[in-house]
Amino acid sequence: MGSGDFSEPVETVTPEYAEGEELLCLCDNEEEAQKIADLYGIELVQFQFGVATFHAEDPQSVIDLGKEKGYPELEINAISHIYDN
Repeated sequence: MGSGDFSEPVETVTPEYAEGEELLCLCDNEEEAQKIADLYGIELVQFQFGVATFHAEDPQSVIDLGKEKGYPELEINAISHIYDN
C-alpha cells in the first residue's frame, strides 16, 4: 500500500449536462411526468419508455429544491465520455 501523496491540487470536474434535457425521472406515464414538471416549474421535454426528460436552466438548484420540499427525485442527465487508450 502506498502512502498517497495529497500535495497535488485536486481538479474539480463540472458535469456536462445533456443540453435541453438536463434532468431525468422515472415515471409511469406522461401525465405523471407533466405533474412533476409543473411541481418543479420546469419544462417536460420528452416522455418515452418510462423515462421523462426535463429542461432546467440550473439543474442542481432544481434537485436541491426537490430534496428540500420532498418532491419526486430527479437525476442529472450527465454526458459520459469514453476515451480509447
